[in-house]
Formats: sequence, structure tokens, C-alpha cells
Amino acid sequence: MAKHDKLLIRCLNSLYADEVTDALLEQDIDSRQQFESKDSKNRGPLDEVDIFVSGDDYDRASDILSEIGSTRNTKSIVFCPTCDSQEVSSITPYAKYRKIMRITGHVCIILCICIFIFKQALVKDSTPMIFLLTSLMVIGGILLHFSKKEYCQANYKCRKCRRRFYW
Repeated sequence: MAKHDKLLIRCLNSLYADEVTDALLEQDIDSRQQFESKDSKNRGPLDEVDIFVSGDDYDRASDILSEIGSTRNTKSIVFCPTCDSQEVSSITPYAKYRKIMRITGHVCIILCICIFIFKQALVKDSTPMIFLLTSLMVIGGILLHFSKKEYCQANYKCRKCRRRFYW
């Protein structure tokens, strides 16, 4: 490409940049992507990719870009539920305490079942014991419920408020 390249668009992520570049290649327009990395350990889509085209093809490329934008606006747009920003990035979901929560929930429920089965040998029926067994069962159920995949694993992160959320 010549030194008379013009900046066509600055994309928020490399996924959109690849979509634009592919559409330009289908129309036989040469383009160049440029990304200046600040972090060498980048995984997933890159942020802020610039697409350059030659000055001769700039008008055709901007027409194609407007077509891509109109079809892209009809697709589902992910936005942050806290600040309503559309500047979100896809992240690799992880659940730090999911395994511990599931193990603790199972232990609580199994402990309640064992105490209920062997309660005649262990302790007499009493109101505090019934309250303890009920509360252990409820705590175990709550831990198992909130350690489900959709509660523990966020797959998007907002760039403005830095909140992680599941979409």
C-alpha cells in the first residue's frame, strides 16, 4: 500500500475489524489493519484496531462501511446493564469460588441427610436440632443454586464501569 493511506475507521475490537476487512476484500479493495499493543499478554479480541485504505479506494470503502454498519445495527447489541454503555468486551469466563461453593453445598446436604438418618443414635429430637438441620439444608441449597454456571461465570466486561456480567 502506498504512503497515501487514509484512516477508514477505528474499530472497537478486532472482530468488527475482521468483518470490515473481509467485506472490503470481497469488493477488491486492499486494506491494512494496525494495532498498537500496550499489553503483550492479550488474549481474545484486540481493542481499537485501525483500518487504513488507499486514497483512491477511500470513497468506495466508506460506502461499503456504511452498508456494513446498517446491517450490523440490526443485530443484537450487547450493553452493560449497570451504565448502559455499549463499550463492552468479551472476556473468558471464570469462577473463582464455584468449586468450593459446590463442595460446601453438597457437604451440607449430605450432613443433613446423615444426621436425619442416624438421629436416634446421635441426638434426641429437639427444636434447636431441627432448626440446625433445616438451616444447613437451606444453606446447602442456596450454595448449590448460586454456584450454577450462569451465576458464577461472566462473559462480558464493561470498559467504562469495569463491571463483569453474563449476557
